[in-house]
Amino acid sequence: MSNVIVFEGDYERKQLRDHQIISLSYEIENGEAKEIVEDLNIIAFSGDIHKPITFLISSPGGDAFAGTVVIHAIQEVQRKGFNVVGYVYGRAMSMAFFILQCCDKRIMGHYDHLMCHGITSGFCGDMKNIDAEQKIMKKMQEDFANLIAARSTAPEGSKYRNPSYWANELLDNTPKYYDCDEALEMGLIDEVE
Repeated sequence: MSNVIVFEGDYERKQLRDHQIISLSYEIENGEAKEIVEDLNIIAFSGDIHKPITFLISSPGGDAFAGTVVIHAIQEVQRKGFNVVGYVYGRAMSMAFFILQCCDKRIMGHYDHLMCHGITSGFCGDMKNIDAEQKIMKKMQEDFANLIAARSTAPEGSKYRNPSYWANELLDNTPKYYDCDEALEMGLIDEVE
Protein backbone atom coordinates (compact mmCIF):
# COMPACT_ATOMS: atom_id res chain seq x y z
CA MET A 1 0.00 0.00 0.00
CA SER A 2 2.98 2.35 0.16
CA ASN A 3 2.34 3.75 -3.35
CA VAL A 4 -1.28 4.80 -2.77
CA ILE A 5 -2.05 8.41 -3.67
CA VAL A 6 -4.76 10.09 -1.61
CA PHE A 7 -7.17 12.43 -3.41
CA GLU A 8 -9.83 14.77 -2.07
CA GLY A 9 -12.30 15.42 -4.94
CA ASP A 10 -15.65 13.64 -5.44
CA TYR A 11 -14.47 11.80 -8.57
CA GLU A 12 -11.30 10.65 -6.86
CA ARG A 13 -13.26 9.71 -3.72
CA LYS A 14 -15.51 7.53 -5.87
CA GLN A 15 -12.48 5.92 -7.52
CA LEU A 16 -11.03 5.07 -4.11
CA ARG A 17 -14.41 3.85 -2.85
CA ASP A 18 -14.76 1.59 -5.92
CA HIS A 19 -11.56 -0.10 -4.70
CA GLN A 20 -12.89 -0.19 -1.10
CA ILE A 21 -10.44 2.49 0.01
CA ILE A 22 -11.42 5.35 2.31
CA SER A 23 -9.15 8.30 2.99
CA LEU A 24 -9.06 10.21 6.26
CA SER A 25 -6.51 12.91 5.48
CA TYR A 26 -8.00 15.93 7.20
CA GLU A 27 -9.40 17.13 10.50
CA ILE A 28 -12.47 15.14 11.53
CA GLU A 29 -15.53 17.37 11.63
CA ASN A 30 -19.22 16.69 10.92
CA GLY A 31 -18.94 17.08 7.13
CA GLU A 32 -15.97 14.74 6.85
CA ALA A 33 -17.62 12.18 9.15
CA LYS A 34 -20.74 12.30 6.95
CA GLU A 35 -18.65 11.55 3.82
CA ILE A 36 -16.91 8.61 5.52
CA VAL A 37 -20.23 7.17 6.69
CA GLU A 38 -21.63 7.52 3.14
CA ASP A 39 -18.57 5.79 1.68
CA LEU A 40 -18.76 2.96 4.21
CA ASN A 41 -22.49 2.47 3.59
CA ILE A 42 -21.98 2.37 -0.19
CA ILE A 43 -19.18 -0.18 0.18
CA ALA A 44 -21.28 -2.26 2.60
CA PHE A 45 -24.17 -2.23 0.11
CA SER A 46 -22.29 -2.96 -3.11
CA GLY A 47 -18.73 -3.94 -2.17
CA ASP A 48 -16.94 -7.28 -2.04
CA ILE A 49 -17.22 -8.71 1.48
CA HIS A 50 -14.20 -10.96 0.77
CA LYS A 51 -11.97 -7.92 0.22
CA PRO A 52 -10.98 -5.71 3.16
CA ILE A 53 -11.91 -2.06 3.37
CA THR A 54 -8.67 -0.08 3.44
CA PHE A 55 -8.78 2.98 5.69
CA LEU A 56 -5.90 5.40 4.94
CA ILE A 57 -5.28 7.65 7.96
CA SER A 58 -3.19 10.80 7.94
CA SER A 59 -5.09 13.05 10.31
CA PRO A 60 -4.45 15.45 13.19
CA GLY A 61 -7.75 14.35 14.80
CA GLY A 62 -10.81 16.48 15.31
CA ASP A 63 -14.17 16.60 16.98
CA ALA A 64 -14.88 13.70 19.38
CA PHE A 65 -18.58 13.52 18.52
CA ALA A 66 -17.88 13.45 14.76
CA GLY A 67 -15.23 10.80 15.38
CA THR A 68 -17.63 8.57 17.27
CA VAL A 69 -19.92 8.68 14.23
CA VAL A 70 -17.03 7.28 12.16
CA ILE A 71 -16.30 4.62 14.80
CA HIS A 72 -19.95 3.55 14.78
CA ALA A 73 -19.95 3.30 10.97
CA ILE A 74 -16.78 1.17 11.01
CA GLN A 75 -18.33 -1.14 13.59
CA GLU A 76 -21.47 -1.45 11.45
CA VAL A 77 -19.55 -2.63 8.37
CA GLN A 78 -17.58 -5.03 10.58
CA ARG A 79 -20.86 -6.49 11.88
CA LYS A 80 -21.85 -7.05 8.24
CA GLY A 81 -18.70 -9.15 7.78
CA PHE A 82 -16.21 -6.67 6.29
CA ASN A 83 -12.67 -6.47 7.64
CA VAL A 84 -11.24 -2.97 7.97
CA VAL A 85 -7.50 -2.43 7.63
CA GLY A 86 -6.16 0.88 8.95
CA TYR A 87 -2.95 2.27 7.44
CA VAL A 88 -1.27 5.23 9.12
CA TYR A 89 0.46 7.63 6.76
CA GLY A 90 2.45 10.14 8.79
CA ARG A 91 0.09 10.52 11.72
CA ALA A 92 -3.01 9.26 13.45
CA MET A 93 -3.55 11.75 16.23
CA SER A 94 -6.26 12.54 18.73
CA MET A 95 -9.61 11.30 17.35
CA ALA A 96 -7.85 9.60 14.40
CA PHE A 97 -5.94 7.52 16.98
CA PHE A 98 -9.23 6.16 18.36
CA ILE A 99 -10.56 5.50 14.85
CA LEU A 100 -7.41 3.48 14.07
CA GLN A 101 -8.04 1.36 17.16
CA CYS A 102 -11.37 0.22 15.66
CA CYS A 103 -9.72 -1.29 12.59
CA ASP A 104 -9.34 -5.07 12.46
CA LYS A 105 -5.71 -4.70 11.41
CA ARG A 106 -3.64 -1.60 12.23
CA ILE A 107 -0.47 -0.83 10.26
CA MET A 108 1.96 2.08 10.38
CA GLY A 109 5.30 2.89 8.80
CA HIS A 110 8.65 3.43 10.44
CA TYR A 111 8.42 7.25 10.33
CA ASP A 112 4.77 7.53 11.33
CA HIS A 113 3.44 8.56 14.74
CA LEU A 114 0.37 8.04 16.88
CA MET A 115 -0.85 10.52 19.49
CA CYS A 116 -3.63 10.39 22.02
CA HIS A 117 -4.85 12.73 24.72
CA GLY A 118 -7.93 13.30 26.82
CA ILE A 119 -11.13 14.84 25.53
CA THR A 120 -11.26 18.62 25.55
CA SER A 121 -14.17 21.00 25.56
CA GLY A 122 -14.96 24.67 25.61
CA PHE A 123 -17.43 24.88 28.48
CA CYS A 124 -20.15 27.49 28.24
CA GLY A 125 -23.35 28.07 30.10
CA ASP A 126 -24.32 27.72 33.72
CA MET A 127 -23.32 25.08 36.29
CA LYS A 128 -25.94 22.62 35.02
CA ASN A 129 -24.52 22.89 31.49
CA ILE A 130 -21.01 22.31 32.80
CA ASP A 131 -22.12 19.31 34.88
CA ALA A 132 -23.88 17.79 31.87
CA GLU A 133 -20.85 18.27 29.64
CA GLN A 134 -18.53 16.83 32.28
CA LYS A 135 -20.77 13.75 32.51
CA ILE A 136 -20.58 13.06 28.77
CA MET A 137 -16.82 13.70 28.71
CA LYS A 138 -16.26 11.16 31.51
CA LYS A 139 -18.38 8.60 29.65
CA MET A 140 -16.43 9.15 26.42
CA GLN A 141 -13.12 8.88 28.32
CA GLU A 142 -14.27 5.56 29.79
CA ASP A 143 -15.45 4.27 26.39
CA PHE A 144 -12.17 5.22 24.69
CA ALA A 145 -10.09 3.68 27.51
CA ASN A 146 -12.08 0.44 27.14
CA LEU A 147 -11.66 0.50 23.36
CA ILE A 148 -7.87 0.88 23.51
CA ALA A 149 -7.45 -1.78 26.20
CA ALA A 150 -9.72 -4.24 24.36
CA ARG A 151 -7.81 -3.79 21.10
CA SER A 152 -4.33 -3.94 22.63
CA THR A 153 -2.31 -6.92 21.49
CA ALA A 154 0.26 -6.46 24.26
CA PRO A 155 0.99 -9.65 26.26
CA GLU A 156 -1.73 -10.88 28.61
CA GLY A 157 -1.47 -9.11 31.97
CA SER A 158 0.25 -6.05 30.45
CA LYS A 159 -0.80 -2.66 31.80
CA TYR A 160 -1.68 -1.70 28.22
CA ARG A 161 -4.60 -4.14 28.30
CA ASN A 162 -6.02 -2.49 31.40
CA PRO A 163 -8.71 0.16 30.84
CA SER A 164 -7.68 1.99 34.04
CA TYR A 165 -4.20 2.59 32.57
CA TRP A 166 -5.75 4.25 29.52
CA ALA A 167 -8.32 6.17 31.58
CA ASN A 168 -5.40 7.70 33.47
CA GLU A 169 -3.62 8.52 30.19
CA LEU A 170 -6.76 10.29 28.98
CA LEU A 171 -7.26 12.43 32.08
CA ASP A 172 -5.89 15.58 30.49
CA ASN A 173 -5.00 17.16 27.18
CA THR A 174 -1.28 16.37 27.40
CA PRO A 175 -0.35 14.71 24.10
CA LYS A 176 1.19 11.23 24.34
CA TYR A 177 3.18 10.42 21.20
CA TYR A 178 4.10 6.89 20.15
CA ASP A 179 6.51 5.87 17.41
CA CYS A 180 6.13 2.57 15.58
CA ASP A 181 8.25 0.57 18.04
CA GLU A 182 6.34 1.88 21.07
CA ALA A 183 2.99 1.40 19.34
CA LEU A 184 3.85 -2.20 18.47
CA GLU A 185 5.04 -2.96 22.02
CA MET A 186 1.89 -1.42 23.52
CA GLY A 187 -0.35 -3.33 21.12
CA LEU A 188 -1.68 -0.17 19.48
CA ILE A 189 -0.81 -1.51 16.03
CA ASP A 190 -0.43 -4.96 14.57
CA GLU A 191 2.33 -4.40 12.08
CA VAL A 192 5.10 -1.99 11.00
CA GLU A 193 5.46 -1.72 7.24
